[in-house]
Formats: sequence, C-alpha cells, structure tokens
Amino acid sequence: MSKKYQNIKQYENMILELKSQGSTHREIGEKLGLRYIQVKKCVERYNKRQRMIKAGKELHKRGHPSTKEGELPPSIQRLTNLTQIYIIL
Repeated sequence: MSKKYQNIKQYENMILELKSQGSTHREIGEKLGLRYIQVKKCVERYNKRQRMIKAGKELHKRGHPSTKEGELPPSIQRLTNLTQIYIIL
C-alpha cells in the first residue's frame, strides 16, 4: 500500500545519506515507503544539479521567466505603442 502523496524533496537528505552508506535504491525505497523509481529519479536529479553547479551553469527555476526590472513584457509594449499612436492622432 502506497503512502499519501508527499514531495520527494522532503526525503532527499535521507535518501542521499542512505545512498552514501551503500544502500541500494530498492532498499532505500522500502525503508522510506517510496518506490524504487522515485528514489532513482531523486538521485539522478541531485547528481544533475551538482554537475550543473560544478560546471558553473545557472540552475533553471520552474515557471514563467520573470521580466527584468523596469522592462515591460512585449505584449504590453505593443499596447503602449498603440495608445501613443492614438494619442498623436
């Protein structure tokens, strides 16, 4: 029987600790009540983040990119240009 949904990030430190002690993904999953694939993917994501940090690459955040301070999105810039044209006429 599976557990209620919980974010895997809560378990990341425990997973990495057990992995450093030599436990397999399957053993870690059984101890924490997770599936093998969840543990495997968690370790893969952690390793990828570490490789990106080591290479000096910027980590991408989820969601829409934020606009630079003071700069309007292109759709609003077009509207501003249209309103300026109507004001001139």
